[in-house]
Amino acid sequence: MSRFSKVEQSDYSVQEPLVGRTDSHDQYGEDRQELQRPRDTHQYPRETRQILFMILHISCVAFNVLVFIHYFGLIRAESRTGWQSSLSPAQSAIRYEQRLFELGSIYLPNGTLNPTKPGDIIGDPRPSLDDAWNALMRGQNVRVTKDELGTFSEDDSLIELADGSGYYASLAVFHGLHCVQRLHHFIHKDFYYDDMSDDDLRRLKHHTEHCLDWLRQSIQCNGDPTLLLYHWGTEHPLPLAKDDGKHQCVDWDHLREWVDQRTFNMFEPGLLVHPIYGDPFQGDHVGDKAGISDGESLLHSGGS
Repeated sequence: MSRFSKVEQSDYSVQEPLVGRTDSHDQYGEDRQELQRPRDTHQYPRETRQILFMILHISCVAFNVLVFIHYFGLIRAESRTGWQSSLSPAQSAIRYEQRLFELGSIYLPNGTLNPTKPGDIIGDPRPSLDDAWNALMRGQNVRVTKDELGTFSEDDSLIELADGSGYYASLAVFHGLHCVQRLHHFIHKDFYYDDMSDDDLRRLKHHTEHCLDWLRQSIQCNGDPTLLLYHWGTEHPLPLAKDDGKHQCVDWDHLREWVDQRTFNMFEPGLLVHPIYGDPFQGDHVGDKAGISDGESLLHSGGS
């Protein structure tokens, strides 16, 4: 009698291995099971999925185009206003207009001033000319708050007004006007600087050349792209340039409104107090017609 007992057969005719079975019959069985598995009723037909994918793709492209247009518009706005590099609170007062320059003849053929020329800031020295320049330079001294100083807010050398209303500042446009006035005065130095010593005249020349250098940089900085077109004249054979185009200009009256709201009288006693010399406009302190020299840097004092 055998010592072995009969082992009961399980319900499965084939015992499945734990790993690695590659029987092709099982693969077919899996395929049959896949075919017998109920289809997901929530799955879209292939054509519908393609349409949805195309819509999504077009939407993404359209979104990117809109973002580019918006960003490009900001760049163009920055190029028109300069706000991306400006540290000036006056930027909020900047708006532009198209303007033709008034380029009528300053002098008549007989050498006298053209009476139809608008303005009164050119020509020989006279009281009306000086009054016109004083009006143009009105408001060159403005107050700004500490928050408006931007990257300059930590500069301890800035002049704070003694009444605590802000800091002493000016807009670069007024320095440009000062330089134009300085050039006019230098042309007529026998009138405006008739009592200067040789050393004073030397410093005056240096200050005037500083103004030329500053104006040159300012003109290049602004880079007016208005076309100047050339024409043939009748009195000589050389081409003649004519400035007949409209320039993009800052609305001066609108900027002036901002300036007028912040201007102050620098000669008001006690408003400006030098830590060493006290009030710069009281006592024996006098202005310097030639301009103030600070080492190799030539500056212009307020109100000059």
